[in-house]
Amino acid sequence: ELLDAARVYSMLINPSSAAAASVASRLENLKMIPNNVYSPFVMRVLLDRVAGRIEDADVEKILGMVESYVARRFFVGLQSSAMNRVFAAMCGRLSKENGGMADGDYVAFVENDFMARRGVDKFPTDSEMRASLKTLDVNDRNMRNFIFHRIENHGNNEVVDVMDSAVTFEHVFPRNPGKEWSDDLTEEEFRLMESRVDTIGNLTLSGNNGALSNRGFTAKRDMNENGGEQGYRYSRLWLNRGLAKIDRWDPVALDARCAKITNRILDIWPSPPRPGRGGGNIEVSISEGFDPTDMTVVAARLMGNDLDVRNFRSLHREVTSWLLREFPDRFHGTGLGAKLRLTKDESSLNRSHPVGEGWFVEVNFSGRDVFRILEDVFAALEIGDALTVVLKDGRSEG
Repeated sequence: ELLDAARVYSMLINPSSAAAASVASRLENLKMIPNNVYSPFVMRVLLDRVAGRIEDADVEKILGMVESYVARRFFVGLQSSAMNRVFAAMCGRLSKENGGMADGDYVAFVENDFMARRGVDKFPTDSEMRASLKTLDVNDRNMRNFIFHRIENHGNNEVVDVMDSAVTFEHVFPRNPGKEWSDDLTEEEFRLMESRVDTIGNLTLSGNNGALSNRGFTAKRDMNENGGEQGYRYSRLWLNRGLAKIDRWDPVALDARCAKITNRILDIWPSPPRPGRGGGNIEVSISEGFDPTDMTVVAARLMGNDLDVRNFRSLHREVTSWLLREFPDRFHGTGLGAKLRLTKDESSLNRSHPVGEGWFVEVNFSGRDVFRILEDVFAALEIGDALTVVLKDGRSEG
């Protein structure tokens, strides 16, 4: 046992010593996290792999969940101190449980343990992540290098070393903006940009931070002094690709970039499936960020009232009709209306449904799209818990 423990400790210190490349990669990611609060639990999992209780594929999944849990808690501002208790408790439970678990049960056990946690121990939802990332200060946090390394290199064949001293963090809207910014932005826009200067939507990576400095946006975007190609438009980094196509850096552009980066973050650090995917019904609030892919709508309640729904299409139709009755001014000709694909031009829709007064709405969405659209709309209206949906495994038509 002592030899096994030494082998496992060696993997934590030197991830490349892990036999499976997928496990080594996950361990490398975890090693970049400044707080190694996860170590006792990861050692327990690796010891079970050495003992042959689980396979490399299971270890890779579990390490991915650990990374997601740590990252997501940072993104919603939950204290890392609570994780000491969480990982210690999980480690103890695995020690009691793993002797009798068949292949596959180990991963499900860890998933259910994570997703059953509530309060300060919870595994943050997608909706909580989206809301927090709009305003979270990520510039002076210990996790910054790890986060941007993962964001920039997600799916890349050529790894960008964020730890390289030549690569620095750059504020698109600078901390000390010059006259070009106050001339280009309205007073309200300027105030909003100042309040979000250290958020993830306003940060990028650059090898030319000194040259770009506090210049105006178009100068930063197009800078090519002495053929040096310092501007965003010349960058090969994923984080700068979108900036090269923007004409004006204002709150609208900031929100759009924040949303794009947030989607990438949710792909990098996904949430495990919630308990209940085993054949029984599960009731979820539209505010939870739940992914209903491969599930069927059983029932729904809106503001305490039962809805007549049979599938995702009828759910979307019924809820949209209610929203337009209750909040007409929030949707007709607005951004929220565009999110619902609300229009008077029926021919522009793939599958339309009339919602009164000559308006039509698109209903040709997947279940996942329906949930994401309604989640965003309900959050904007600040009624996130007003809609709950009962689901079960298996696809429904629409």
